[in-house]
Amino acid sequence: MKFRLLLSFVFVTILVTTGFTQGPPGEPRNGEAFENRRDRMEAVKVSYMTVELDLSSAESQAFWPIYNEYRGKEKALRKANKPSKKIGDMSDSEVLEHMDRSFVTEQKLLDLKKNYSNQFLDVLPARKVAMIPVVERRFKEKVLKEMRNKRSEQRRPGERFTP
Repeated sequence: MKFRLLLSFVFVTILVTTGFTQGPPGEPRNGEAFENRRDRMEAVKVSYMTVELDLSSAESQAFWPIYNEYRGKEKALRKANKPSKKIGDMSDSEVLEHMDRSFVTEQKLLDLKKNYSNQFLDVLPARKVAMIPVVERRFKEKVLKEMRNKRSEQRRPGERFTP
């Protein structure tokens, strides 16, 4: 219990520190700074998921290489399906082709999830495997909430919020 509380404290501290080190909005960012931010966010995600899934050190050592491989393949599939131009700028036939490719990609993503679920079951109990998408969603919600809060704090007084 103390370990979980400590990791939660570390997670919140890293999240807040990351927010303050980003600089003012609209400031030009170079690629290196962006990569560092991404690396920090990944570290926070690893910490958060480890705590929320209650992974032991042995489970963690076996889980993270498989999970990272899964996320890499998932990102590659999504990137490959990304359209070259906006849907509004496409002809009807291009939109239909993109929709067909999207369905194929979604099926590939589903197959990938099934395959990696089986690999996760080799190293984790079924309850923890079932919690992976839930914990990922919670993490995204926390990050988005933090970003919204930060954005609302940076608005000038009297300025209206427009999502």
